[in-house]
Amino acid sequence: MTTSETVKALRNGENVRFFDKGKKCFVQFQLNKKESFICWERHESLDKRNWVKQNEFLSIKDVLNIREKLIEQRIKG
Repeated sequence: MTTSETVKALRNGENVRFFDKGKKCFVQFQLNKKESFICWERHESLDKRNWVKQNEFLSIKDVLNIREKLIEQRIKG
């Protein structure tokens, strides 16, 4: 998924999932619907069933920075 596809999905309110090879877990970003301003939440899970909230108030810039770190970890192995 490219950066522009990720931004488009996030702005449309879709969930975006990645796999973190370092922690060996799934990372999901979703729109925080409880707040009056636009922000995203970060959840982690080992099995895609039991999601644990890690962050509640992320900007799109924060989400893209986390995504870049996950991509760098995947490239490094």
